[in-house]
This record gives sequence, C-alpha cells and structure tokens, in this order.
Amino acid sequence: MNFFDMWTRQQAQDLAPPPRLITAEDRRIQQRRESRLLIAEADEHAMAVWRERFPQDVALENEFWAQRRAERAAEQADRRERKALAEAQCELGPVSSWDDNDPRREDTFLSSDYTTEKNDNEE
Repeated sequence: MNFFDMWTRQQAQDLAPPPRLITAEDRRIQQRRESRLLIAEADEHAMAVWRERFPQDVALENEFWAQRRAERAAEQADRRERKALAEAQCELGPVSSWDDNDPRREDTFLSSDYTTEKNDNEE
C-alpha cells in the first residue's frame, strides 16, 4: 500500500478498498477472455504463415483495397462537387436555372457522410 500520508498500517488499511472476492462468475469471464486471446493469437499466426506462403495474394489484396479507396475518394469528391453546385444554385434563388422538381436539387440536402445503399451493401 502506498499511502505516504498515513503513519500506521491500520490507517492505510482503513482507506484501501476491500479485497475483491473471486467468484465463479469472475473465473468464467476470465476463462472466456483467455480462450478469445488464444484464438486471436492463433489467427495472427495463421495470417503470418499465409502471408509468407502466398505473397501474390497479399499483393492482390493490397491492390484491391487501394483501388477501392481510390473509387471511394472519387465518389466522395463527386458528391462534394454536386452538393456545392446545388448549394450555389439554391443561393441564386429565383434566378436559378433549376426548378423545384429538379433531382439535382436533392444534392443540397446531402450530408458529408452520405452513403448509398450500394456502398453499404458492398462493405
């Protein structure tokens, strides 16, 4: 116990929390955590072996994800551009060349984290 302002051991024990009782539930939770840790370690080992044996698969996977990130960045840039155009048209008010039923006007109300159903299903 590290109570530097206590003069006696009894004073420190009075301030310290009581010792925790280990129950069957605590043991069960700990066993579950340990088994999950063992599974995670086995998975990491299997992935390391896979990376060593199949470097071409790793390269293809990295290429896929790089392409996917580029596609997503292009989609996001397109959405930002459409939204900026729609907001500019709304600011023009009655002078705008778009009427109220123009589907491009919906881009004004897109949030920055907007995703389509297609993107959600792909992930």
